[in-house]
Amino acid sequence: SRSSAASDVYKRQVSTQSTWGTIFVLASQKMNKIQKLIFGGVLFLSLIAATLGTKKYTEKEPINVYVGKVQPFSNPTETYEFYSLPFCAPMLIHEESETFGEVLSGNRKENSLYQIFYLLNATDQQLCSPELSPQQKDVFRTAIEEDYIMELYVDEFPVFDHIGLLHQGKLYLRTHLIFKIGYNKENKLVFAFLQSSDDMKHFTELTANDEKQKVKFTYDVVFIDDEEDPVTVSTDM
Repeated sequence: SRSSAASDVYKRQVSTQSTWGTIFVLASQKMNKIQKLIFGGVLFLSLIAATLGTKKYTEKEPINVYVGKVQPFSNPTETYEFYSLPFCAPMLIHEESETFGEVLSGNRKENSLYQIFYLLNATDQQLCSPELSPQQKDVFRTAIEEDYIMELYVDEFPVFDHIGLLHQGKLYLRTHLIFKIGYNKENKLVFAFLQSSDDMKHFTELTANDEKQKVKFTYDVVFIDDEEDPVTVSTDM
């Protein structure tokens, strides 16, 4: 389960392939045969896209972070634009150019407010502090109730996390993300993922009343040396 400490753990050396494979296994438990074929094809094409086109970085160089889509975890063929939910968004939203694999898989990438710089770790960086209207809260509540996940991209690497969770009968919005980014001696990115956590300090309870609610979206960034710092990747979603 999402709250279980005994989640599947995989070696960092195969983190990208393992993470995608586990996503398919977990999601496919709730799919029929046709949905499995479609989802498997999308994952395969996206994985190809994620392993191509990585660049060499210099220290403090900006790393692009894009938003992708949102979707119910149990039905990956049902997708919506990321900003169809009231997440923090730039003043001007524009679609980024896509690789061939992304075009085939139907992926869509748009700019975001996340700021990540090569080899610079960051803690509690503020993304935005919006005041959610009752209608916006309802949008998030529905997404959490239907177990939606969000997709972002760090450079060319797709990363995922749940939008929120149901805890003791209350709905909580995930308002803090932890980006883990691996690099090698050639100064290339080798993997990226969002650290899965059920720590309640990373969530904000959505009030059930008809009043506005101010929330604060924040994030951490942790860089991991591919050779010196062995890690494991949790895929508990």
